[in-house]
Amino acid sequence: MRNANPYSDRQVVAMAYVPMQTDTAVYEACKALRQGTLFPVLDKPFMRGCRT
Repeated sequence: MRNANPYSDRQVVAMAYVPMQTDTAVYEACKALRQGTLFPVLDKPFMRGCRT
């Protein structure tokens, strides 16, 4: 079956923009393992059923 779109071979599927991280604060290794993240700014606790 031939492709109906003549430009499909040249189309971009996705393009990402990832800005440089400016906050370089990090947890100590043991705390990072407990929290599940190395970066405090990404430490967002899960609030089950919390509605505000």
